[in-house]
Amino acid sequence: MRSLKIGSLNINGGRDRQKRGLISEISTQKNIDILFLQETHTTPSDETDWGLWWEGSNYLSHGTNFSAGVAILFRASANVKIVSCAEIVKGRLLIVRAEIEDTVFCFTNIYAPNNGAERVAFYTRLQKELLIYNQDQIILGGDFNCTLDFTVDRIGEEPHPHSSQTLNTVISHLDLLDTFRVKHPQSRQYTWVRVNSNRVCAARLDRVYISRTLNPRLIHCNILPVGFTDHHFVSVELIISPGERAKSFWHFNNKLLLDNVFCKNFGCFWDQWQLRKVEFDSLKLWWEVGKAQIRVFCQQYTSHSSARLKTVIKNLEDNIKNLEEGLNGSVDPTWYPAEGETYGVELFPAGEGEGSSCAESFPSTQRHGLCVHLQTGKHDEAWMVLKQIHDTNMRARGEPERVFTVNRIKIPKQLDELVEMQNESANPVLKVLFKIKAELRGIWSTFMKCFDYPVKDNTIKLAIVWFTLSFGFYGLSVWFPDVIKHLQADEYASRVKIHNNERIEDFTFNFTLENQIHRNGAFFKAVKFIDSSFINCYFEDVSSVGSSFTNCTIVDSFFYNTDIDDSKLTNSTIINSSFHHNKTGCQMTFDDDYSAYWVYFVNFLGTLAVLPGNIVSALLMDKIGRLSMLGGSMVLSGISCFFLWFGTSESMMIFMLCLYNGLSISAWNSLDVVTTELYPTDRRGTGFGFCNAMCKLAAVMGNLIFGSLVGITKAIPILLASSVLVCGGLVGLRLPDTRANVLM
Repeated sequence: MRSLKIGSLNINGGRDRQKRGLISEISTQKNIDILFLQETHTTPSDETDWGLWWEGSNYLSHGTNFSAGVAILFRASANVKIVSCAEIVKGRLLIVRAEIEDTVFCFTNIYAPNNGAERVAFYTRLQKELLIYNQDQIILGGDFNCTLDFTVDRIGEEPHPHSSQTLNTVISHLDLLDTFRVKHPQSRQYTWVRVNSNRVCAARLDRVYISRTLNPRLIHCNILPVGFTDHHFVSVELIISPGERAKSFWHFNNKLLLDNVFCKNFGCFWDQWQLRKVEFDSLKLWWEVGKAQIRVFCQQYTSHSSARLKTVIKNLEDNIKNLEEGLNGSVDPTWYPAEGETYGVELFPAGEGEGSSCAESFPSTQRHGLCVHLQTGKHDEAWMVLKQIHDTNMRARGEPERVFTVNRIKIPKQLDELVEMQNESANPVLKVLFKIKAELRGIWSTFMKCFDYPVKDNTIKLAIVWFTLSFGFYGLSVWFPDVIKHLQADEYASRVKIHNNERIEDFTFNFTLENQIHRNGAFFKAVKFIDSSFINCYFEDVSSVGSSFTNCTIVDSFFYNTDIDDSKLTNSTIINSSFHHNKTGCQMTFDDDYSAYWVYFVNFLGTLAVLPGNIVSALLMDKIGRLSMLGGSMVLSGISCFFLWFGTSESMMIFMLCLYNGLSISAWNSLDVVTTELYPTDRRGTGFGFCNAMCKLAAVMGNLIFGSLVGITKAIPILLASSVLVCGGLVGLRLPDTRANVLM
């Protein structure tokens, strides 16, 4: 498989010959095919020099000898066919169209202005130009001088959010992807680190964007530190097409003659090989075999040396990367040793009486990384980084390795945590307000990330599923008990007993007289005696809630353990009757007793019915998949709602309630799992909270709408619940399957 390696670096001036040599060396070590450079500080008079030091074609857009300037360099071995070159903004925007493996690429190198207003106009011009080449595979790289999400790409707040918003619009409109965020969605690495006025500033200003269609071809994107500029090197590798390995002859690397170790080892090898002449029939055969042995020796030596060098460089790059990631959160980003203060670690190589301070020899990024470790108490980690740098320097100088020791460690004092990041005001109120403002912007930024690629579509679908499931579930939950109550009331009214002109004598009332009508008069859910006579009657253990005696005559009767008192005897005459052991206190009315019992009883049965659903979802979710369980449960719940039309009794309705709850709980369980697994870590809490908010909103609407339809009609609630559940289930089936995914 042939790959294309692209690099981008702000070199902060490229007129120095030694710096250009370092750039060439880094590009060779990293096997860079196409190199984007910013701040080259070139003029037309420098074109000849640039054509000599780079092995391949180069395209320059000049600035001045102290600012701006961009360049796109193509290595000769890249096999690139240049189609066109356009200098859009002098020293800042260069576009080169090239054909590689029958694919046309639009390579765009930018160096955005430092001024915010100029940067907005620059990005607008950039969008206008790239729309012309929208049919090509766009690769946009360079120094953007702003970040799209300051919460993860910058220490502190974005100083000019308007230009950041403009760039975000450009990237979205051109359908480009940030290569680093695609491969490292959670990483906090910076490409620019600077210390100014005892304050550390860091941001990921240098980026490489590619067309979305190139995403499957993206192999990796890394940020690598270099020592000769305050920016880091960004490398991207893309798969182009399968290619055949070119045949070539072996050539001796003349640079090996400058390696003292190689010359010494080769001398030993050659002395031994000369002693083996007697093993061959002729001197010519000895020489032919000897040439093959020389080639193998040189190849093995070069391979071993290159592997060792790459390992050392990789370890140093990883250490610096880890140190810079420590700038986030736990470390005060404004701390740095004051000017004139040496860093508190001294090295004493064996055999030397004086130590050399590491503060003078390390680049600022490495020094700050060491400060981070020392400030957080990670002395061993800082010591190991220093030792690796020391040993590497000794080997690079060709000197024998010396013992590395630490004499003393001095821990600087930390500043106040609430540091003013926008101005130098010492007002604590402004500091707190700035912190609150930054936190609120961070929260809003995290919320808006739920509606950005790659989770935008998932957020919309999840919101629909949460809303429909909650609307149907909570709406029917409040509708079921009220419908059952309505059915019971109808059944209760159908069993009314009517007594006309009855006369009761010598009778003991020790049973309920509920749901009876005694005329002349009428009553509901209680016994009302109107114009009636009671002679020699015995009332025992009677609760007369809602009952009354009006215009009645009670003669020679006995009341024991009843609640009949004067309030229930209206215009009635009591003759030779007695009351004993009357009930006292406030009695529960029939309405209260009826409602409380059925609300709790129906809810208890509905809650009990979810137990089988929980067991089924626990056992089968990983087997059949989250989406199958989510969509299937919601669709089956919607279908079960249609059977409510045939529910003409309370027992039938209770059975349908249990069936509905048992099916719905599987959907709830799978929806929780799917929502958790679809969001990356930095957006999971916010996304889940948003979906829950939609759930509560739907629950309120369901209670209001379904509750208002009780006793009016059954058709509307049944059709409404069925339709939303089935539609939500079908949307849920369109979500991506997360069963085999690793959480981000």
